[in-house]
Amino acid sequence: MRRFELTEIEETRPTIFLLNGGGQEPYNRFHKITKLFKSYNCNVVALEIPGHGKSSFSTVVDASTMLDAFYEEFSKICQHYGEIGLFGFSLGALLALKATEKHLHDYLFTIATGASIVIGKKQESVMQEITTVEFFERMRWMDIMKKYHNGGWQNLLDSISAMLHPGSKLFANPADFPADIPVHLLIGDHDEVSDYQMHEPIAEQIKSLQLHVIEETSHFEYFSTSWSKTKSVVKTIVDSYLDPKN
Repeated sequence: MRRFELTEIEETRPTIFLLNGGGQEPYNRFHKITKLFKSYNCNVVALEIPGHGKSSFSTVVDASTMLDAFYEEFSKICQHYGEIGLFGFSLGALLALKATEKHLHDYLFTIATGASIVIGKKQESVMQEITTVEFFERMRWMDIMKKYHNGGWQNLLDSISAMLHPGSKLFANPADFPADIPVHLLIGDHDEVSDYQMHEPIAEQIKSLQLHVIEETSHFEYFSTSWSKTKSVVKTIVDSYLDPKN
């Protein structure tokens, strides 16, 4: 897992780790979420999650293999920083939730956007569709996919597809979230792969978990047509933990 420091690193400041969605490149300094966090007094570091870029898979892997690779590398990375907050989208959000469940560090907070703790058959079906070559071609992502992930892009798609099913180890168990690490789950009310209504009873039971529903937002709209809504929710959350820049 490579790390990309998107701000000058100051040891006395908290560090926010950004974990990208499946098949995507790590967040860069020009991404909207990067710019939002750069408005706070913190370091911002993007991570390259397993199976992506230089960390590409040489074969199709299961969830246990993906998580073992993530835990090992992520634990090493955390040792270089002090206070840490996590922000992840989609697959990156699932990994952020697993890191929280595993208690790899005493995080300031975890913000998981467009991710699920539990899914049904409907969400599984959509996940299978959006991890196909046909879908990536329709979204005009294949050129980036092939360029960034080199020869590992097909293994990455096949691996993600195989992991995303009900009962997969890739989904965190909220009962195992540390009570002192606040977890914020952001789900659009039209998100095709995450049903906010399935998460409402879970959020009621787990005190450290807060569910934030973003209106009129589907899975691929958080950072595009629904950015103003996403930004407002994230900013409200982060204001409780970080100081704005002077």
